[in-house]
Amino acid sequence: MIAADLIKHGFIICKPITSDARFDLVPYKDREYYRVQCKHNTSHGETIVIKRRRTGQSHMTKHTPETVDWIANFDNTSGLIHYIGANKLGPEGRNQFDLRLVPCKKHQRSSTHMSADFLEPPAHFQEPNERQSGPE
Repeated sequence: MIAADLIKHGFIICKPITSDARFDLVPYKDREYYRVQCKHNTSHGETIVIKRRRTGQSHMTKHTPETVDWIANFDNTSGLIHYIGANKLGPEGRNQFDLRLVPCKKHQRSSTHMSADFLEPPAHFQEPNERQSGPE
């Protein structure tokens, strides 16, 4: 689902061939590569909770701008794919990232991330790392 959506946005999709990569896809567009961690979950109609990566039965790892450029999440309930740029994760990463499908009941806006703001791949507003530049 995520790869198909990225193709619709004009990306060429590359996939790591090793199992130890900290990302699942490498979309390529406009001479730039991006490391994308793919996730999926089932929301309950109001909030989508995207949790950190599980790398073993007892070890959890946070995604940071050093390990991924985006997190892409497919929500089984809404059928929506959300793209969260690593700049939203902070330099140390986060345990989870919450997206609101509907406004908060108490009209809270501070630290609230609305689902509609994350439906497009963030390539157009996030600078990739220099090492990811494509061939000239």
